[in-house]
Amino acid sequence: MSGSASLNSLAVGGDSDKLAFTPTLLTATAEDFLADRRVLREECFGPASLVITYPGQADPYEVLASLEPGLTATVHGEPDETELVRGLLPSLTRLVGRLLWNNRPASP
Repeated sequence: MSGSASLNSLAVGGDSDKLAFTPTLLTATAEDFLADRRVLREECFGPASLVITYPGQADPYEVLASLEPGLTATVHGEPDETELVRGLLPSLTRLVGRLLWNNRPASP
């Protein structure tokens, strides 16, 4: 993923001289994620996460529709976003085996 100009580093941690892999938190816009399919969708092993940001409520549905199935999904949101997340649950539960809402198991 590091080869993409669409990515920004939010955080890079640890002492890379002592760690085999440096923990990394990256971000991309929904528009860039959808456009840069080859690089941003490669499976990545190690301590890395990608945060997709989006400006409107329709954007997460388009991103979800483009994803491959995976093991887990985590949604971080505010209490006033509960209804938006509830609308995403059917798409998310088709994609993953475990769904977390603010680091707690979620149920549809």
